Amino acid sequence: MHVIQWARCPLIAQNDYARRWLQSVADLGHARNTVEAYGRAVEEYLSFTKGLGVASRLPRLGGTILPRTFARFWSGTSRMAR
Repeated sequence: MHVIQWARCPLIAQNDYARRWLQSVADLGHARNTVEAYGRAVEEYLSFTKGLGVASRLPRLGGTILPRTFARFWSGTSRMAR
């Protein structure tokens, strides 16, 4: 099991849903690199929405919805990236 360094992702640590989701990814035994990459992606999303002054609305926290959403965000195919 991967121990998440919450100091590296303070916005996730403050967001109950994001924190529980990332912890569940680690608890399911995903590779350390996967957990860290998801953590960076969610942290960047939370920072992005905070910078816009809007409340973060995380996509459904489970399955593949969240990873696909972040993949679209960074590929430029999402309205969020524009």
